[in-house]
Amino acid sequence: DRYLRSAGLDVVWLLNAFPAAEVPYSEASLTAYVDALRPRGIALDYADQPQSRDAWMQVGSQAVAPVIRSTHFWTTADNVLAKVGAAAASWDPGPHFLWLTLYPSRHGLRDALDLLRTLDARLPGGVEVVPVEAFFSFLRSDFVQHATERLRAIETDPLALLAFPDGLERARRHLAEADLHLGAGDLDSAAGAAFLGLEELRGIRAAESLFLSVLVLLAAGALAALASRTGRKLPNRSETIRLEPLVLLVAAVALFFLALREAVAQNFWTYPTVFVGVVLGGLHRPLGRWLDRAWGARAPAIAALLDLIFVSLAIRTTAAFPLAVIGTLLVLDAYIVRRPVTGPETLAGLAFGVALGFVGGYDVITLTGLALLLVAPAVRLRAESPPEGPRTRGHGMLPGVLLTLPLTGLAVAFSYSLATRLEVQGDRLIPLAAGFLVVPSTLAILLVHGSRRLPSRAGVLAGLVSAAAFGTTVLAVAGTILMTLALLGLFTSLSIAALAAYDPTRLGGRRASRPLEVALRLLPLLFLFLRTPPIVYSLTILPLPEPVEYALYAPTALIAATMI
Repeated sequence: DRYLRSAGLDVVWLLNAFPAAEVPYSEASLTAYVDALRPRGIALDYADQPQSRDAWMQVGSQAVAPVIRSTHFWTTADNVLAKVGAAAASWDPGPHFLWLTLYPSRHGLRDALDLLRTLDARLPGGVEVVPVEAFFSFLRSDFVQHATERLRAIETDPLALLAFPDGLERARRHLAEADLHLGAGDLDSAAGAAFLGLEELRGIRAAESLFLSVLVLLAAGALAALASRTGRKLPNRSETIRLEPLVLLVAAVALFFLALREAVAQNFWTYPTVFVGVVLGGLHRPLGRWLDRAWGARAPAIAALLDLIFVSLAIRTTAAFPLAVIGTLLVLDAYIVRRPVTGPETLAGLAFGVALGFVGGYDVITLTGLALLLVAPAVRLRAESPPEGPRTRGHGMLPGVLLTLPLTGLAVAFSYSLATRLEVQGDRLIPLAAGFLVVPSTLAILLVHGSRRLPSRAGVLAGLVSAAAFGTTVLAVAGTILMTLALLGLFTSLSIAALAAYDPTRLGGRRASRPLEVALRLLPLLFLFLRTPPIVYSLTILPLPEPVEYALYAPTALIAATMI
């Protein structure tokens, strides 16, 4: 503060770490900056449009200031054009604010001018470069105007009016307060109150998305029940869900994902341990055979205890992450070869386990609960391992890959373009992403249960074609309701394809666990890909053409192209 005052400056650019992903500022930290410096505005680090908000008002106890994230011209013009284009595709009418940072060791002002001319030609309304003081002044005014327009729009939404009247009333009170501050000439306080109103409205949109997902799920359940009553035979064994196998699968996958989250949250140099874990995961097989010889029917219980030890070490130190991979595959293989799991059990176990590991914390209650849920089914199972048997065709690679695809629902938490289309930002994206894991998998199971089951090849083809269509639709729509329905269609289609491809009876014996092994060894790679800022690829590997960059910033485009 002393040096800012001496230099006559009133805007701060805070540079936090940029390791594997942005190290976020805590609410207390930003509030301290706002109260101590009382800046005209704050720009933030190298976030490059992350999962959190792009711009907001930071309300302190003594002051309030606008905050915006930096978008970087760090690698190539194609990278900037792609990420701005992916975001602009869902922009509503009106002004939008872009803090564009030039990396001077690689680009000069002529490069910046060429880029601005291209953006000016492409973006609706063009681009206007303004002084930083005017930038933050316009941003304050826009919060007030944008909140008013958003409130008017949501008041025409019958679902929001019916289901969330209290949230709407709180938003109205915030905007009334903003009008009072604006009348008194206090633009800072007016923008702060308007932002709080916007947060209420975004909360309504997030709740609306979850509410709509539950309604779709209930409708599918009702249709499945109706189909059963109208004469459909009871589902065969490959379509059933049993409690104990499901509980063990969910607990094992959730613990594994907690270890994975810890491993990738450190820095780029911890990534090799993830790749090593993927490669060394196959070591669970000789270890499993040794457990079978040494412990016989008690091998699943011993494997569960070893998994708890390995996962605990991986959470404690990322160097032990390969042990978490081996331990997770060990306990699942020891259980599944004795009690083969069905397709619905496998899909639900993966989706629910990843969702739980994604939103769960590293607290004693969560870890203890998951440990008990893992050990109890393994201890109760007392059966000898079946003989190795003859080799069969297929190693479960295709079913394993298809089981991994529905887990791309995690992209909702990391994609700025998806967040903009859903009209939700910030931490609310985390439960939404978990919802897009759980609801589509459950919906697919209900749909398969309530209809004549397609042959394997036809079911896979139908699911992938449908996923390509929904993935393309996502790029053409915006708004919470339409986006929620399109994303549910996309991930449900991928889940149906996975169910159609998974046939444990065809694999048989020890190979029954192969698809799940493939999915769990691909999961760390998928998670790294989704959470890594796309700029990293052109920064560290090679410059990418604009269409590829665009697909990285709009992941559903990549999913749709892959399905096609």
